[in-house]
Amino acid sequence: GGDITGASGAGGWSVYGQTFPDESFAVRFDQEGVVAMANDGGAPHSNGSQFFVALAPLPFLDRRAVALGRVAAGMGCVHRLAALPRANERPRPLCKVIGCGEIDLGGLGLAGAGAGAG
Repeated sequence: GGDITGASGAGGWSVYGQTFPDESFAVRFDQEGVVAMANDGGAPHSNGSQFFVALAPLPFLDRRAVALGRVAAGMGCVHRLAALPRANERPRPLCKVIGCGEIDLGGLGLAGAGAGAG
C-alpha cells in the first residue's frame, strides 16, 4: 500500500487530519484492482493517509474499508510490483510510481470502474 506522508508504512496524516470518516461503501471488493483506504483494522472512520490496491477479490472488506475506485488499466504492472523481492517489507529494487492519474472512461461501457460506482 501507500503511505504518502511518512513513507514508512506507519501512517501519517491526511489532508483532513489524522483520520477522517468513511465516505461510501458503494465500490465492492468483488475483483482485483480495487483501490481502497487502509484503516485501523476495520474500525469505523479510521482512514488515514495509506491506501492499497487489491490483488484479488476481498469480499470480507465490503463495508469495512472504503474503496475509492478500480485500476482501469495496468494491473499487469501492479502484479509485477507485488512480485518483487522485499527487504523489511519494501520492494527491492526501489520502485516509484510516477506519471499516474485518471483515465477518462466515458463512453467505454465500463460501468463500475470509477469511484462511487458499485
